[in-house]
Amino acid sequence: MLPKISSRFSPNLHDYILLAYLVLFIISVLGLLCQIIFGEPNLQLAYLLFALFIFFSSLVIFAIIYLFYSILERIHNKCNTGIERQCKLDMLLGLSGSCLAGIVPRYMAFYFENVPRHPFGSAYFAFISLFTILLLHYLFVFPAKIHISTKANRIISWLLALINLLVLICTTHLAIGYDTPKIYGVLACEIGFSLICASCVIELVRVMRGRVEMKKEAEESENLNTSKDVNTPEEWVPKVVIVTKPAAEPSVVPM
Repeated sequence: MLPKISSRFSPNLHDYILLAYLVLFIISVLGLLCQIIFGEPNLQLAYLLFALFIFFSSLVIFAIIYLFYSILERIHNKCNTGIERQCKLDMLLGLSGSCLAGIVPRYMAFYFENVPRHPFGSAYFAFISLFTILLLHYLFVFPAKIHISTKANRIISWLLALINLLVLICTTHLAIGYDTPKIYGVLACEIGFSLICASCVIELVRVMRGRVEMKKEAEESENLNTSKDVNTPEEWVPKVVIVTKPAAEPSVVPM
């Protein structure tokens, strides 16, 4: 059964980057549909076959990843794996798989630009990689982020971002040697997937270094501290103690 994503966790920069890629994926799908319906008549069949190939490839990828997800869930249940360890393992698998899925189109863009028989090769891997990244985050990363949160180290994060930027500069420098029509496909894959690769690497290093904490324990301790500091409405009203004097005994008048 597919996991239910809750909105209990506060999103960070990585989540907003992934949201931007989700919007990009939706726009790309809508653009492909517009090419099939309103495009040039001599290319409509090619775009239709391309869309069908992407659709069936996505079904195969979904079946493989979901089968792996189901097997992993059964292993967790049989071994009685703790929540924190299970979430860390899921995040490691989801982030590493997303990073690899982002590297594949960046590499294949150079390969397919040298092969003129495959004009849709780079676009195919871009679609499939976007779908794989979103699926891995939905199955592994987001359910884990409901229970745990990663602590950032700014020095390591900036260092990893700088390394990814240097890799991007080197790959774009290699693409300058291509012809004008071919360079756009390479640059689109390199620049388009470099951000998600860098973000996944930074998140992956955070989890690998063990800088995670259980959100439930943090929330309970925070609620406990706030309950000690904040008075309840009953405590705001001062207690009034009413002291009553006993009634005086009637005096007996001697006859």
